[in-house]
Amino acid sequence: MDGEALLFEALERTIDGRRQWRPEAVDFVGHLIGAMRSIASHEIERKGNKVVPFTSSVELIGLSDPTDPEEALSAEQQIRMLRAHFGAGGDSLALQVLDAMELGCDGSMIREQLSLSQNALQTVVRRIRRVAHRLLPT
Repeated sequence: MDGEALLFEALERTIDGRRQWRPEAVDFVGHLIGAMRSIASHEIERKGNKVVPFTSSVELIGLSDPTDPEEALSAEQQIRMLRAHFGAGGDSLALQVLDAMELGCDGSMIREQLSLSQNALQTVVRRIRRVAHRLLPT
């Protein structure tokens, strides 16, 4: 679950009453931060602290899985832009993770192939997502 999804989930739970905000104890932003932390923690526990596999680099960077050929071309162009960015920046690890995902490897396979810890892989994935959201039109 990414940051935006956590924020929306925290808002939804506050609105529907599953999360109680006590204005006398904490301001609203502080409440949302606490709710987001709690939701993220429960999500990690629920998934057994495992890296969730991605089926493609398109899914990794948060693009919809395109069914329209024009959208598919656009997604491939966006992947090429990411590869160019990481190649120019010398981030071979990000390129290797993208390559592995393109081959259909899941998180555990990538960790094994690249000798990465779970945290190291999650860090690379976050870096790829940040660059994708900065470089690519939504």
